[in-house]
Amino acid sequence: MRFAIPRWFLILVACLGAAVGAPAQLQLGPTRVPLVPSEMDRLNRAIERDPARPAFRLERARQRAAGGQVGRAVEDLDVCLRLEPDNGPARSLRATLRLREGDVPGARADAEAALRGNARDADALATLATVQARAGENSAAEATFDRLLALPSPRASAHAGRAQLRVSRGDLPGARADLDAAIEREPGGAEHRYRRAWVCWWMDDLDGALGDINQAIILRPTTPEAHRFRGVVLLRRGEWAAAVPDLHRHAQEQPRDEDAMRTLIWLAQARSADPAAADAELSRYASRRTPPDRADWPGRIIAFLLEETSEEQFIAAAATTEGDRAGAVVGQECEAFYYAGAKRLATGDTAGARSLFERSVATGVTRFLEHQLAQAELRRAAAPALRGTEATAVPESE
Repeated sequence: MRFAIPRWFLILVACLGAAVGAPAQLQLGPTRVPLVPSEMDRLNRAIERDPARPAFRLERARQRAAGGQVGRAVEDLDVCLRLEPDNGPARSLRATLRLREGDVPGARADAEAALRGNARDADALATLATVQARAGENSAAEATFDRLLALPSPRASAHAGRAQLRVSRGDLPGARADLDAAIEREPGGAEHRYRRAWVCWWMDDLDGALGDINQAIILRPTTPEAHRFRGVVLLRRGEWAAAVPDLHRHAQEQPRDEDAMRTLIWLAQARSADPAAADAELSRYASRRTPPDRADWPGRIIAFLLEETSEEQFIAAAATTEGDRAGAVVGQECEAFYYAGAKRLATGDTAGARSLFERSVATGVTRFLEHQLAQAELRRAAAPALRGTEATAVPESE
């Protein structure tokens, strides 16, 4: 199963969303409470009396933006800037709103203009960093974040934005340091915990990953993908039975992932000394699965786990492709070697299992979960102290 870094890590947008994992605009400036209707009416009348006063237009734009009327807020800012082209706060706010509306060139132009007037404008720096990251200008974006974070009392979201860029160039320790700072500034931010859990995962710090994902779920139980992530962290740790509830929950909440979850549930149940239950549950799923003939690759994995096809046939099938999916072969082989090893381990053939796990790791497909699970099996084999606390471990070669 391809278990890649989440999309938020790859698109490198300097943003933190209300729904974890969903890209959104970086939080810019203090939250404003929209004016009550009577107060807005007074502001409208003030503009009617003095339509050439930029300050009134700017204030109404702020209130409209806070109330979700982004388009009308931009209209007010357009007027304000025609009246006063050097109005830095108006330019900065329009940059923010243009970015929110998808006008990236306009947002860049406004942010750069605002910074020419005030190089320490935090909102303009945040907007420019976001624009640069979306354009793939990662070095420039990181330098802009550096400027933003050099200001007094930087926001947690700025640290999180720079963390994403650091991940893009492989600086996981730097990304973790930024997320540590984000959590220190905003302890209740579930999204920061979730993101740091991912960094811990790729740094092989499974204790850290599990601690952060547990906290993220406490802070926001509906965090998308969180239960799947906790389930696979538990699998890598060899806590097989503990992983099953999270994998079940994700299978129920995300039917598109059910094939992958069902094979992992089989694995967890088989490794937690309940192979009969593992086979029975997977068989029930297979009977209602579409397509029923198991001709697709996930279906072939299921057929192998249910002993409807041999290990030799299964591994041979991994080397075949359908249509233009030639690039999928190495990933399929990584999965095939791992599940073949897991099946052998369930039957007590530890030496054969180790050989297959080594072949799975040798594919080099590090972004596949099975590659990481195979590595975990080999590490447990090399740590005798763990053997009494895990399900059957693969012994070291003689």
